[in-house]
Amino acid sequence: MRKLESHDVIPLLMLGAVLSACSLGSTLGLSGTSPSAPLSSPASSASPAANGSTTSVSAGTASTADDAAQQDHQASVPDDGTKDAAHAANIGKVVFAHAVIPPENAAATAFVKTTSLREPLHMRVYMAGSAYNLVGKAGKACSSTANTWWTTTVRINDATDEVEVSSIKADEDHFKQWTTFRLNGPLLGANMEYPRDDDNLNSEGVVGSVIAYRFAAGVIPRLHVGKNTLHFAVEARCGDTTAKVAAADLDVTLASGDDARFFAAHGPHLKTYPIKEFASLAASARAVYRDHFSDDLIAMKPLADWDYTQNDRGVVIMRKLTVAVIARKHGGDTCTITQIGIEQQAAGPGQFSHNLDFGGESLNQPIPFPCLLAKQAS
Repeated sequence: MRKLESHDVIPLLMLGAVLSACSLGSTLGLSGTSPSAPLSSPASSASPAANGSTTSVSAGTASTADDAAQQDHQASVPDDGTKDAAHAANIGKVVFAHAVIPPENAAATAFVKTTSLREPLHMRVYMAGSAYNLVGKAGKACSSTANTWWTTTVRINDATDEVEVSSIKADEDHFKQWTTFRLNGPLLGANMEYPRDDDNLNSEGVVGSVIAYRFAAGVIPRLHVGKNTLHFAVEARCGDTTAKVAAADLDVTLASGDDARFFAAHGPHLKTYPIKEFASLAASARAVYRDHFSDDLIAMKPLADWDYTQNDRGVVIMRKLTVAVIARKHGGDTCTITQIGIEQQAAGPGQFSHNLDFGGESLNQPIPFPCLLAKQAS
């Protein structure tokens, strides 16, 4: 696994959070200015709701020693300050490029304000101070430094609603120190594969796949042919207080057929585990699903090999299979990927019952999935 680079950040996307449950316990990341640090597993599946009212503040000027006098409710802490000329010229902004943007000495000439689906897309956030210090300017102290989050949203063209691209559980030290970070993977350009249980979920490839999936699934189906303007906003949350720390617009030009070519090249696809006997059990597995869920089943694929359970004498008494399910919300055009367990009781040495049982839902929350991509993914 690639080590975190200074000023990079590990994003916990909705999908990444979903993967945090059960066997898909995932860790996604941000990169910042601190020395390389291990990725840590997120605690929940989506950005947390505020406990009570939420105070919001826009990013202001760079944090200084004078801040302490302005906010006696929460004194400023030392942060990384302005890192380079690119940072100084883009305080409070999100910048984009076709390659990874380094934490320092970034070439501002490489930044782009327009792109297409045919090119990779990376982003970096430049803040006026650390998120902790900016939250302090909201007039309210952090209610819980153990509950710190980054959220990136995109509003498309003139739409009033926003697409949540990422929700990241922030490390407390990074929340107080970093003044710039990047998503640890491209928004566009990575192949999107729902990972198998035996994948290294901390790897750069899986992290990039999750980021790309969340952006592509939420944004691309809503683009029209021609120029589209994406309005990015990045918000920091500390307990029940939030701060808007950066924003930017990006124009995306879509030619006819670009979206279909993009999804054909990059997915999403289910990365399944080959189990020979699953074909003979598929009808029973589908019946188990229909007994417990009302959504219309589109596809069901194994994500790992059988997990065997033994009694205290070492005798196998049951085996369980984790499967990914693509389903359409009944009566609608919204699809999801979820993860369930299928159990089979032992019926003697090397023998198992013909009847399958429901082994529980393994995900905290189903993953939104454009129905137009369901056939391709399955």
